[in-house]
Amino acid sequence: MTTTTQGIHRGHVVRQAVASRTELLGPAVNVAHRLLKNTIQSRIGYRPYLFLTDAAATGLGLAQLGLEHREEYPDIGPVQGRIVDLGEA
Repeated sequence: MTTTTQGIHRGHVVRQAVASRTELLGPAVNVAHRLLKNTIQSRIGYRPYLFLTDAAATGLGLAQLGLEHREEYPDIGPVQGRIVDLGEA
């Protein structure tokens, strides 16, 4: 069974030229990368979802959408956000 998952985070990044391409670097990139491994499926089951960090939800005017959720990572600390069940749409 496959589950569609998406995440949106908002924060400051810098662009760095590496060979013929550009990479994004910074704490916001680290957060987005960590969120790829989360505990959301254990909470809502195998359903498609979107996880919006509080920074992204506030920036998009969606601070009240979905279910409150918190992830914790040893290297970056807590990440608050909202789970939007895409199966409900």
